[in-house]
Amino acid sequence: MEKLNNLNEALEYLKSNAILTSDGNDQFVYHKGKISRYFCGSSFTLSVADFMMLYDKTDFYLYQNNTNEIDEDKDEDYYRYYKK
Repeated sequence: MEKLNNLNEALEYLKSNAILTSDGNDQFVYHKGKISRYFCGSSFTLSVADFMMLYDKTDFYLYQNNTNEIDEDKDEDYYRYYKK
């Protein structure tokens, strides 16, 4: 994950529709002038001023989706080989 330099840079990324994270488990998104934080199945929305005040000392990173994708060729080869 790419660490951002400061909160102002984080806000600029959010306004350009980037998704940010502070610990890899949460996500911050910007929508209609407000910032939403999604974490552990919950979410809340903040104004930009509240976001700036609450997260002033927080390190932000660009969010990267690291989910494992299934390789269709390997999957097909496996099931074709072990087909009964």
